[in-house]
Amino acid sequence: RTAAFPDLVGDRLEILLTAAADLEFVRSGGGGVDLHWRWHRNPSLMRFDVASSWGNAAQVELGGQKVTVPGATDQLVYLASHGARHLWRRLRWLDDLRWLLADPAAATMMPAALARASELGASRSLACALALVGELDGLPVPSAAADPAAQRLARHSLRTMPLSPCPSHVGGFRTEMTAGWHLAAGWRERFHGLLVHRLLGPSERDGATLPLPRRWRGLYSVVRPVLWTARQVARWR
Repeated sequence: RTAAFPDLVGDRLEILLTAAADLEFVRSGGGGVDLHWRWHRNPSLMRFDVASSWGNAAQVELGGQKVTVPGATDQLVYLASHGARHLWRRLRWLDDLRWLLADPAAATMMPAALARASELGASRSLACALALVGELDGLPVPSAAADPAAQRLARHSLRTMPLSPCPSHVGGFRTEMTAGWHLAAGWRERFHGLLVHRLLGPSERDGATLPLPRRWRGLYSVVRPVLWTARQVARWR
């Protein structure tokens, strides 16, 4: 288990499951697996529907064991929304997407991927990804994905894309807020995803620092500056 959040029991575990989307399990010799229980911690970027996600799932063999992974269309939509959420601050995310789109089956899969993105509220993320790959590789962008807002975000990502390895925080809170604002389908999604989920609700680091019981979790928006200061002080000791 990742060392970032030790002792995941009780309130700490409950807050993590509510505030985050995945947990990375790592091996001492290298390599790791991300265990997801939703696509993103901001549900407005890509809704998680259990029945359809499991229905689209596939199985691959990993280390001699069969492992359940997202189906091809869900992988494409997730890669697009994940990269867009971070404004493509790591080139490997873009390479993953380009590799998937280079598959000859991608052209036949595209109508299903566009429909799936619409179903999950991730149409703008997929349009942004396709526009970005189109700019870099000269590939045509499907007319159904010709979203002007997504194209502007793709051009912004190209201008701000780092030329050196990105630090571990990948742009941090400000990047996620900017991307979430532009990628949300409407004002309702912006309000829920940015205000309710990100500002008022607990973050996974809040829960790791101070795991409040459920009835007191509305106080996180008040005590968050104190928790942030405590983490910075501990970091520089």
